[in-house]
Amino acid sequence: TPLQAAIINATVAAHYVILAVALLFFPLAALLAAPRRIHEYRFILGFGVVSATVAFQGLVRALIGSRAAVVFQQVPTIGYLIALLIWLSAVVYPVQERVAVPAPSVESLEDLKFQLRNLRSFVRKDRR
Repeated sequence: TPLQAAIINATVAAHYVILAVALLFFPLAALLAAPRRIHEYRFILGFGVVSATVAFQGLVRALIGSRAAVVFQQVPTIGYLIALLIWLSAVVYPVQERVAVPAPSVESLEDLKFQLRNLRSFVRKDRR
């Protein structure tokens, strides 16, 4: 029916969008020198694997036809299992301890207050 076709098309389009985001994430993260966070990288990699397997299944089915439909129906399931292992490896990976930042000293706080007073007086003079 047209409703089923619309749902299938939306699902396929969503997988291609997720695949594009996953493929663009890693080069952009490297280009922008973003800090590497193992959890985010592995979650995005997992979603990329799932979307890549769905796209691969659709491509192979379009090229070969329904002759190997039974074999390629299991490809997304295998992709989900691989993604699940990637996601679990992100969750099991130990979180790094955060370094405690020492509290500012009294002298630096007094210096900050002095600078703020000077800035306020400069801004007030500018309004006149």
